[in-house]
Amino acid sequence: MENPKEEKIGFAFIHGAGFTGEIWSSAAADLEHPYLFVEYPLREKEASSRKDLHLADYVSYMADQLKEWKVDSFILVAHSLGGVPALRIAAEFPGRIAGFAAVGAAIPKNGSSFLSVLPFHKRIVMSAVLKKWGTKPPESAIRSGLCNDLPENITADVVSDFIPESVRVYTEKKPRFHSGSAKAVHLSDERQRV
Repeated sequence: MENPKEEKIGFAFIHGAGFTGEIWSSAAADLEHPYLFVEYPLREKEASSRKDLHLADYVSYMADQLKEWKVDSFILVAHSLGGVPALRIAAEFPGRIAGFAAVGAAIPKNGSSFLSVLPFHKRIVMSAVLKKWGTKPPESAIRSGLCNDLPENITADVVSDFIPESVRVYTEKKPRFHSGSAKAVHLSDERQRV
């Protein structure tokens, strides 16, 4: 008897704001499955080239990478800001999504923006910060918020390599899922029904 075709499930890693997919390299190193570090658009360009990008531009660029990836299905693994485009990507690939892992990821309610996941007072402060200074935090904030327990050599790399994102990725609301969509139910909604 022949063995049925073994489906190879991959892992698609989506990083948070300010980084590239390489941030996932140590997590993916020992996987026995294919993996892809999904990148945001215009990473090699100057920050000014990204300022006019919309959330849809990020999603489209990332979806194109996944369309070219030769795996049958994949698990999306998203971190921080990456949770927002990951939700949209999951909706675009319903037949290929094998799972969704949100690792410290922002998972807004249906139709909401990244900012909506923050407590009210932080949302107000973050909105003001984004308007005045954009999306690259000061070095002290990167050191304390992202690198608190990292060795100095890694911290220095994180600070110097931090890539500002488009403000719109934080502020634009994601489209609502239609009630017939397989991806319309968030895990938090499912838990409330149990």
